[in-house]
Amino acid sequence: MLPVSFSHGANFPINIILYTNTAQFSQLLLSWEAAVAELVIINLSYLQGTRHPRTLSNLIMSAVNIAQTYATNSPLPSGLRTFLSFPEALMILELIFGGLVWILVAATRVFLPLLQGWVMFVSVTFFVLTLLLLIMYILGSHKDRCSWILMDAVYHCIAVLFYLSAAVLQANATITTKNSQKIYQENIAATVFAFIATLLYLIHAIFSLMRWKKSA
Repeated sequence: MLPVSFSHGANFPINIILYTNTAQFSQLLLSWEAAVAELVIINLSYLQGTRHPRTLSNLIMSAVNIAQTYATNSPLPSGLRTFLSFPEALMILELIFGGLVWILVAATRVFLPLLQGWVMFVSVTFFVLTLLLLIMYILGSHKDRCSWILMDAVYHCIAVLFYLSAAVLQANATITTKNSQKIYQENIAATVFAFIATLLYLIHAIFSLMRWKKSA
């Protein structure tokens, strides 16, 4: 808790607020640390040709903890408030990491079209759709309609399934290109970013489902 001193006992409610925010921030950091650790384990397991189902369940639990940390009944944002609202602010990170995925895969000239063709399709498609959704939020196109809450939840659930499949295929493509050092390094980076994008969409989906359940 951060020390704050005011006269006439005014520090008591301020300290309570700061304590709550600090505790919430600490919980968020721990959840992110656990999620990133599970991502590393999953990535290494695929690169080594093994499977560890337990890590996926741990990753989902970490995402649930992050979503619950910021769970509120706030309506859908609009305007510049979109960049300051959770989970809508995650769309910026989704665009960044999703963009890095298709840029890196394109840099390999889609070395394995059978596997990486799907990765390119998923990453480019959801990059465009997420960008359009972000623009519509900024413009306030939803007009606080409840149907948009359900649409947002469905969209991000679909994005999780597609991105997870793309991340797995990209990991398999990475294993196949071990003999080509430059392409291998680019594929490793694309695989890591694909799993990070999957985590971001998963957190967004969980939070959107929680918001939809509360609004129903």
